[in-house]
Amino acid sequence: MQNSFEKRILDAIYASEGIGITIQDIAKLTSINRITAAKYLAIMEVRGIVSCRRVGRAKLYIPNNSPAARARYDKLVC
Repeated sequence: MQNSFEKRILDAIYASEGIGITIQDIAKLTSINRITAAKYLAIMEVRGIVSCRRVGRAKLYIPNNSPAARARYDKLVC
C-alpha cells in the first residue's frame, strides 16, 4: 500500500509542473487523508524523492529531479 500512496502523491506533485503543491491540494487530488499525505511526504523528503519549501505558512512540495529520485519514481510507476 505504501507504494500506491507514494505513486499517487508523486503523480500529483509532478502534475503541479514544478511550481509546487500543498499538502492540502495533494490530499484533495489523491483522495488521501491530509495527515496520511503529510506522513508520506515527510518520509519521501528524507529519502530525497521530494523537496519542500515554505511560502508563508504553507509548505510547497516539488519533485527532486535528481537522477536517483527520478529512478525511484519510475520504479513506482512500473
